[in-house]
Amino acid sequence: MQTVCITNYLLLSNLTDGYDVRLDSLLMGSSTLSPSVVYNRVGARIRDERERRNFSQEMLANRVGLTRTSITNIEKGRQKVLLHTLLEIARVLNLKPTRLLPDLSRLSEIDVPPDVSKKISRWIERSLEETK
Repeated sequence: MQTVCITNYLLLSNLTDGYDVRLDSLLMGSSTLSPSVVYNRVGARIRDERERRNFSQEMLANRVGLTRTSITNIEKGRQKVLLHTLLEIARVLNLKPTRLLPDLSRLSEIDVPPDVSKKISRWIERSLEETK
């Protein structure tokens, strides 16, 4: 994998089998904090941490007191996670709750377009987290 340029656009080369993608709309430069971006990022972090611990959605749901469908919706950012639920998820995953929260300084800068594959989107988010 190779990042060619991060100025007005992000060009990612050779992500998978020579697949190249140029994501001009990644850099928004907006100062408005979008709730949908926040919930998408929180959900992605929950999913990543759940998968790291080899928990299924069903296992997490049972331990937190939710349905598997609710966990799915939270992970996709479609369902807002209540604060007490976020704390319980962090407890079950043996994490500090702040580990599930996105970096607010990056929320207004980056918004991955919905037509980008999940694999590429997750790679972008992880790469940006590593630059902190």
